[in-house]
Amino acid sequence: MLAAGGLLALNGCGEDPELPDTALPAADGTVQIDFLNYPGTATTTASAGDFVSVAVQVQKSTGGNRPQKLNVYETNLINTRGTKFGSTIDLRNIDDPQIKNVNYTVPQNATGTIYLYFEVDESGGKFSRKLLTINVSGSGTIASYTGIVLGAQINSAASRISSATGQVYVACDAAANIGDIDITYASLGSPTASPTFLSNPERVIQGLSTAAANCGDNASASTAGGPATVFAVVTGVNFNDATDATLEALTVSGTAQSIKVTANNIVAFRRAGTNGKKGLIRVNSFPAGTGTGGSVSIDLKVQR
Repeated sequence: MLAAGGLLALNGCGEDPELPDTALPAADGTVQIDFLNYPGTATTTASAGDFVSVAVQVQKSTGGNRPQKLNVYETNLINTRGTKFGSTIDLRNIDDPQIKNVNYTVPQNATGTIYLYFEVDESGGKFSRKLLTINVSGSGTIASYTGIVLGAQINSAASRISSATGQVYVACDAAANIGDIDITYASLGSPTASPTFLSNPERVIQGLSTAAANCGDNASASTAGGPATVFAVVTGVNFNDATDATLEALTVSGTAQSIKVTANNIVAFRRAGTNGKKGLIRVNSFPAGTGTGGSVSIDLKVQR
């Protein structure tokens, strides 16, 4: 069962309150909703207490309505209203795709199946909906992502990633989700620049740009901030066979928010704050070289 919530929740249209077991009204909107890290049928397995992060991409359809607000509802009964999770999320009033991360913690007493309904209010009083199904089972789980490419300062590839979603972020989407961006990449040092992983706050210290322009309703936004992730190169760790227990046992001490790396390095990291999860980065290669115009290909595993 879900943790206790409020008895009433507003529906996606902003109309009168509905009881949690009320049948869902039919969606009548046109906005396209995608879960970038849960494609296809959008189903995942997680254990009680796990942290499930969803990279929600919202986009205006051709000839359709612009998105305005995002609400999430949780329930154990499919096709029912459920209770509202978290606060209403403001969306940028734009035509282009935009990403908003939604972070959901599976309740400690949860069992069975949790249905999360993501509803986007649109202009014209319409709304769209998409379902994520969470099957609650087993002990702690991890998220795994492969073949992620991050670009250095003057490379066109994104330089920031959220380990929880495996999603890379540039410019305005980075500014909109800065609290979830825990790993970034640059080539730093003199006289020869070297591949470096660093936390997003460390980018400011290193003098890297934190400006994002043309962000829809906002003319500009800042990409400064984010969790103070710390890093350490580790040996003797089997990346392929890593489990939640493996990651929990990692020792990532100290305050090093940046670390220089070479090919085949295994790097442990630990997020700051209430979601202080641990993870591993495997450095595969540097497809465009190791300089400021270069890039890095990595695989990633992180606790949920």
